[in-house]
Amino acid sequence: MARVTAVVEATAAAAANEWLTSNFARLNPPPPPSEAARLSNRKAAFVSRASRRARGWALTQELTAVAGPAAVAAVHAAARRVGEAARDEWKATHREAQEAARAQVRVASDEVAYAPVAGQHAEETGAGAAVARLQAARHAVRTLANKASSAGQRAAQAAELDGLEAALWRASESVGISMFSLCPAAAPGSASNAAAGAPRKNSTTLGHYAGIPPSLLAATFDRAAPLTHVLAVDADNYCRFLTLLPASLPSSVGVLIFYGSAAPLRLPRPLPRGLAAVARRRRLQLYPAGHRHDAADFLLTVTLTKLHGQLPKAVPFTIVSGDRGFEEVATALRDCRAVKLYDPHPPRSQADVLAFLQGL
Repeated sequence: MARVTAVVEATAAAAANEWLTSNFARLNPPPPPSEAARLSNRKAAFVSRASRRARGWALTQELTAVAGPAAVAAVHAAARRVGEAARDEWKATHREAQEAARAQVRVASDEVAYAPVAGQHAEETGAGAAVARLQAARHAVRTLANKASSAGQRAAQAAELDGLEAALWRASESVGISMFSLCPAAAPGSASNAAAGAPRKNSTTLGHYAGIPPSLLAATFDRAAPLTHVLAVDADNYCRFLTLLPASLPSSVGVLIFYGSAAPLRLPRPLPRGLAAVARRRRLQLYPAGHRHDAADFLLTVTLTKLHGQLPKAVPFTIVSGDRGFEEVATALRDCRAVKLYDPHPPRSQADVLAFLQGL
């Protein structure tokens, strides 16, 4: 998925530049606010269309490489069926409007056919008006047909993107090539822990997956070694962070990953070098939260509050999330500890996030 994301982001940037270049005359001098808002909406729509096309292309390439052309063909066929169903549903919902438009075409056609009979003077005026009404009626019919087709196309495109991504996850997990899930360790005292030696309480492991070194299977956060920085990541808000973690991250930085347990935390495979390096140094801790909304946010807040009382005040905290609610946490702790809230979302790019992490 990292390659897909990179393609989409590059395409979006190129589309934005292309739109700005082609509309330079409209934007200079700056237009009135109403016109500026309209142009901004057009730009967003242009970039969104380009991004969807790029995402579809990239997902198709990935799925073809993992599962073969047959899997892609199956997704496309399913998407076409969804589009046809959406088009038929739109037609059924707007049946009365379509019948009325077709009736207007029939009436206008009759008027055009019989208009010359009214006389030579009426032939010019009456026939011209009848032709105009016929053209308007036919335009109404075409408009309704285009709307039905657009509804089907939108549904098919959305189904295709969702289907490609779902098929890519299933194929990757079944053949064990490119993706896997990070899962919490068995609860302390469970049968698996009794057999293998229970880990420390409140610790999690990377789980048992083929190809992961044994040293990573028991990698937990080492609280005994001195820390110089705590990096708390809201993975529900920015799951891409784990693929950007640099291998050059200082060994004294502890990385805490918080995520809701309603869905597994997914990563590209093989394991990113940066994440593997942090785990080998025993500087990684996974915190699976509950299924409720914002469960990971509350767990992050409580955990940092506990660490605030345990770690020296010289150790700074950084919260990686786009959730502005963490500003309250930063404000509450800032009087006696350096706390920073870092938003990794656009306009920041992946390169910006990587540079920030390398500078810790």
